[in-house]
Amino acid sequence: MDIITILKKSKKPLIKKIITSIFIQGLQLIIPVYWATIINKVTDMEYTTSYKLIIIILLLTLFYYLWSYLNQKAWYNLYNKIYLEYTTLVTNVNLDNISLGEYTNIINNDIDI
Repeated sequence: MDIITILKKSKKPLIKKIITSIFIQGLQLIIPVYWATIINKVTDMEYTTSYKLIIIILLLTLFYYLWSYLNQKAWYNLYNKIYLEYTTLVTNVNLDNISLGEYTNIINNDIDI
């Protein structure tokens, strides 16, 4: 159960990734509802309400792109943390099965080719 111990060591990046993913999914559910409400208000000729809703949806869209950026950074941080933990686990266990090229790639955080 190495994955459990590695996830316990990388709690902070995992929590950040989960939170950003939840916010993105929530915004993806809310934005179409606001667009439908704007269309209904415009067809009912309630322009002042629809202007306010357009400002709200622009802010929500801005927040969506901001959270997408944060989600991508959280994913890379989580991936790097898990990768480094696995690398540490592999290098601490047995170095006899690893060639010099593989060891150099692991030390450089590169992909084993």
